[in-house]
Amino acid sequence: MADDDTPRFRIQAVSELTGIPAPSLRAWERRYGVPTPGRTGKGYRLYSQRDVDMLGRMRDLCEAGVSASDAARMVGQAPVGQAPVGQAPVGQAPVGGSPAGEQLPRSPPSGPHAAVAARIVAAVERYDVDALERELHLAQSMGSAPLIFEEIFAPAMREIGDGWHQGRLSISQEHLASEVLARASRSLLDLVQPGSAPKTALLACWDEEQHVLPLYGIAFRLAQWGYRCIVLGARTPPEALAEAVEGLRPALVGLSLTVTPPPAVVSPQLAAYAQAVGRCRWVVGGQGAAGIRARLQAAGAMVHDGDDEALRRALAAPRAGT
Repeated sequence: MADDDTPRFRIQAVSELTGIPAPSLRAWERRYGVPTPGRTGKGYRLYSQRDVDMLGRMRDLCEAGVSASDAARMVGQAPVGQAPVGQAPVGQAPVGGSPAGEQLPRSPPSGPHAAVAARIVAAVERYDVDALERELHLAQSMGSAPLIFEEIFAPAMREIGDGWHQGRLSISQEHLASEVLARASRSLLDLVQPGSAPKTALLACWDEEQHVLPLYGIAFRLAQWGYRCIVLGARTPPEALAEAVEGLRPALVGLSLTVTPPPAVVSPQLAAYAQAVGRCRWVVGGQGAAGIRARLQAAGAMVHDGDDEALRRALAAPRAGT
């Protein structure tokens, strides 16, 4: 193992080295998979020098005004020692010819859906619950459920999450937004569920995954394709999923995985989830699924990478051996 890759720093040491609060380090790992530290035998995080360097680059991007999600993507694309995509090395002009350190202008979002999303964020910032409820009520009249989710709810939640990571918003504001947007999404799902669907989809978050909003994004698509969706929610361990599968006999099980589990627990968790779903079809989506795609597929799962049409075709195809 290269010296830069040797796990050696505990989370408090990394926080002191980078100036990033420990809760933000955990949140960046959970939401964006940046970085993926090793673990001790007792489960404590151990970061390498490479991890520390990556976090420093992500911190610099966020301080320059880049959203946390974009910064995570950029540092994930840049080799260590090389400036992230779109960021110039110190002393050089960035792409586009602007002087080093000068931010390029960013076009503000436009259109009625973006305007409502922006007002939702502003209401959360002010703790203005009445205004928040008004905007959510308006949003629910602005198109189909998938459109409302993709153009209003999801962008608003991303902006709020980025604001929290950058220190502009508090954890209480992030929790407020998560709760009201999940509640609004549940209400929308109730309206679009097929009345007498012959197929049931059981949707849940991977163990330790606590953000339920992505489940509704796929639930709206599945409802369009004739599935009745039942959402179990956050932090669903294999044993709880197995009980629900036994009771509901779904045609499909969907799991949301934002951050790839530590290597030490991937194999036992995969085996437990594969046993829990039994003979059901199952699909795993989210950023964390990409890192273990081959292992998920070997366990019998489909991996959803955001291509809804490919997923629809896969679900419509007959299963092998049937």
